[in-house]
Amino acid sequence: MEIYYHGSKVLFERFDLAHALEGDGKVKFGFGIYVTSHYSSAQHYAAKGAVAQYYVYKVSVPAKREDNYIAFKQPVAPAIVQRAAERLDTEIPEKATQDGKDFRKFLAKRLTGRVDLEGEKAASAFLVAIGVDFIEWPYNWRNPALGTNRAILDQDKVTILSVDTLQQQRAMSFYSVAPFIKQFYPQYYSIERYPAAQCVCLRRVTDEWGVLVNFAQTPLLVNNVPCKSAEQLFQLMKFVDPEPVLAVYNAGNPKMTAKHWEKSCRRADWGNMIVDAMKYCLTEKFEQSEAFASTLLQTAGRHIVEDQTTFRKRWADTWGVKLEGEEYVGPNLLGRLLMELRDKGRLNYRLPDDALVFTQFLPQST
Repeated sequence: MEIYYHGSKVLFERFDLAHALEGDGKVKFGFGIYVTSHYSSAQHYAAKGAVAQYYVYKVSVPAKREDNYIAFKQPVAPAIVQRAAERLDTEIPEKATQDGKDFRKFLAKRLTGRVDLEGEKAASAFLVAIGVDFIEWPYNWRNPALGTNRAILDQDKVTILSVDTLQQQRAMSFYSVAPFIKQFYPQYYSIERYPAAQCVCLRRVTDEWGVLVNFAQTPLLVNNVPCKSAEQLFQLMKFVDPEPVLAVYNAGNPKMTAKHWEKSCRRADWGNMIVDAMKYCLTEKFEQSEAFASTLLQTAGRHIVEDQTTFRKRWADTWGVKLEGEEYVGPNLLGRLLMELRDKGRLNYRLPDDALVFTQFLPQST
């Protein structure tokens, strides 16, 4: 046996050709299980089809012998040609034996009269029947010595030895939340999966569950300062200077206004208090808004997710998820905090002494 690699966005326990074409949807090199001698190549192709998480499988495959494979742009071994001719009870044209690709196409046409997917499947089954284990081509066509790729024709001849779970490497900006979560809140640094049919989805404030969205107008009173929403309160907590505090407080969209001020004025310790700040905002909302509290309790027994499927960004950000097939996938930090609040009745948080210093710059309720 030899060691090769296979990349996929799907986690599974064994290979099954019934799921072929569920990846990139092409059969360019024959109908089989595609593996490569290069780990990086498997990783590359797995990442192309993944949203946030993907997998590289280390597998054992049949070792190459002179008469158990066919290769692109190489003559087919005489022993294989002979076995094929005997089984088909016909002479195989020499032209079809000078390139593995032409040989495969000849078999497809001969067996089914077609060179489409059905023909490819028939050719693969025929090759297995005459002792051919795989089709091979170079990892790099310009430099074949660098390694090879293979299409293993029999799923039972691929054995999974180990699986690496990998995360997409995203280009992080100043505004990225993920690095803070990884460093200061590792218990929340993960990718979660939820059956879509069992989820309460947060999208817009006008939807059925809209009151659970942070932007929902649920008036809060903090240090006798009125806030319009949990989102406004959360964005205000990023600052300790009067100018950005007043700008965010008076803005129609506090999130976008806060983003404008963050690079120059965001408090230096924001990263190690960000989740505690959100917990504080949700706790205040739970205690001060009857509509929010009662609606949150109505979600009992279901998962809560912030659905970012329609967002332009490729991955769900730290707070939400995206729909992948029949599952919502993503960090879902907001949903997890809401479920924690619902199920435990409280959220434990710890804030710096000056966490609410912004309130001194704002008008108090009369």
